[in-house]
Amino acid sequence: MATFYSLYAPYLKGVCSRYIIDSNDVKDVLQEALIRILTHVDDFQYQGPGSLQAWAGRIVANEAVRHLKRRQELVELQA
Repeated sequence: MATFYSLYAPYLKGVCSRYIIDSNDVKDVLQEALIRILTHVDDFQYQGPGSLQAWAGRIVANEAVRHLKRRQELVELQA
């Protein structure tokens, strides 16, 4: 895990930052995404160089969108 993190964390943080502005939220979303990556690593199918990065990036993007939807739902409930 440490090797994966050191290799891909900067890229994954960049992906997350395209969706999420607040740095604390970026950390939270990235943590949730990393948990999802670790728990679903068996689903990964190698398709050549860069496929692991692309797969992990897609998970981070999906987690960021999920975070934004949850936040919007909370705003709508409070209104």
